[in-house]
Amino acid sequence: MEKMYYFAYGSNLHPLRLQRRVPSAELIGFSQLSGYQLRFHAEGMDQSGKCNLLKTGASLDVVYGVVYSMAVDEQPALDACEGPAYGVDTLTLTIRDRQYECLVYLARDPHIDEQLEPYDWYKEIVMLGAQYQQFPNHYVNVISSIPCKEDGLHDRVVSHRQLIQDLRRANQSKLAHDKDDRRVGIDTVRDYCDRIGSILAEAYGVPKDADLVEKLQLAGKHFDQYCIDRLRELRFYHDQAINHARADIDGAEFTKIYDDVIGYLLTRAEQIKEPPQRMALSKLAYRAAESLGTLAGVTAMFAAIVAGTYFGYKYFDYGGAFFAFLVVFIISGLLIKPVLLLFKWLGMLVAVVVEQALRHYGISSAILIILMIAGYFYGQQWGFAAFISRFAVAGL
Repeated sequence: MEKMYYFAYGSNLHPLRLQRRVPSAELIGFSQLSGYQLRFHAEGMDQSGKCNLLKTGASLDVVYGVVYSMAVDEQPALDACEGPAYGVDTLTLTIRDRQYECLVYLARDPHIDEQLEPYDWYKEIVMLGAQYQQFPNHYVNVISSIPCKEDGLHDRVVSHRQLIQDLRRANQSKLAHDKDDRRVGIDTVRDYCDRIGSILAEAYGVPKDADLVEKLQLAGKHFDQYCIDRLRELRFYHDQAINHARADIDGAEFTKIYDDVIGYLLTRAEQIKEPPQRMALSKLAYRAAESLGTLAGVTAMFAAIVAGTYFGYKYFDYGGAFFAFLVVFIISGLLIKPVLLLFKWLGMLVAVVVEQALRHYGISSAILIILMIAGYFYGQQWGFAAFISRFAVAGL
């Protein structure tokens, strides 16, 4: 019997479900695709949302799936189950250091609609498959959070509810069987740690070709002590699994550690989207702008005192100068805090404008904005340039 390989990521994740469609199907192993998202936007033959892979190119996005072997002559039966919305493509996936050329079904563009929702029974079939394959809890939770709708066709609901009951029993049986040996296998540990390594490379700027230990060392400065401890645990189990083919830890406990770390890393990744050099430059720019604003405020206050004393002397001789000095000095003392705060915030406002220009439009736009602001305040000396600067600043 000639065989082929098939990558399942949706409703065919559960072997019982697939074997009822393709009797020759045999599970090969777990795999994952980086740079993809799981979506329920493919139009099924019942006009509801079905699973599809959306390519994003971001290594933080990942889709979990499994590879099956099956008889080549059973592919037409699988084609019929998938329906006209799907086309056939191939993927090269690695499992246990062996590469597999896998068939995969991807929705065609005319049959993709982001407004579609899956039926509740369909979403539950996908979830049960993910649970059977022991995918990470956070991934199952994402599937669980997908909006769904009720199916109004009674006969279709009844048939799929019976399938769901069978899948649940299969999951319970597998769970009971696994209680005899709940230790985590090398493939699970390796795949989970590879996922963490991808996040570290994408979000924290560490080299992609570095091993897990090097990535943790390079990115560790971004994490708090709790996350560092959890990462060390994962590294320990990773090394143990590599050396002994299994990690001496309960599967549920390992998954909990992994989910904790993934949740923390993704949260920190949102907080640290800019490279460390850019962050350091931004902090320096803000401090410089704040200091310059404060200096400008002090200079303005000093200039006011000097000007008051000068005009007092000019119009009222020495007595007037002394009186004017006292008056302006007292007023300056009363107003110094709000004036300094005002100039400090003006300086920081300029820093914000320049930083946004640098971030979105490059250094040339930042320089142009600085010149326009300068032209706005010193336009009388610049003639026609003042008019252009004032117009541009008003447009901003």
